[in-house]
Amino acid sequence: MDPLSHALITRIFFGKDKASLAAGVGPDLPFWAGYYPRVLRSGGMRHVLITGDWPEPPPGLKTAYDATHSLVLAGIAALLARMLTGRVLRPLLAWALHILVDIPTHGRAWSPRIFWPLSDYAFAGVSWVEVATPTLAKLLRRVGR
Repeated sequence: MDPLSHALITRIFFGKDKASLAAGVGPDLPFWAGYYPRVLRSGGMRHVLITGDWPEPPPGLKTAYDATHSLVLAGIAALLARMLTGRVLRPLLAWALHILVDIPTHGRAWSPRIFWPLSDYAFAGVSWVEVATPTLAKLLRRVGR
């Protein structure tokens, strides 16, 4: 899901709390800040739009994505916060909400590894990118004829 959608969902559940809003969008920052600029710089966006195939991300970016989309790590952070402050902090709940929203809305390549680093299990939902990119590619091929 895109950052705007995550921001809107977080706003609905957590109001105007800036820390919760940042935590609700934050898990995607490694992806949005690293992957798209890399594809654009390499000239790969034309290939993506024509074929619908996205290039493999660098391993470090994939690891960062897996870490920020892990319910295990979010749970550990929530437990630590509870032990230290006596309560679960709202931004940690916003982080978990982000992950829960991503489970059904991410397809094959970017399915959240919700039990990472304990397991690589991922539920492959329906990704709007995997639906939109091939559709856009077909449209561009027709226009180019």
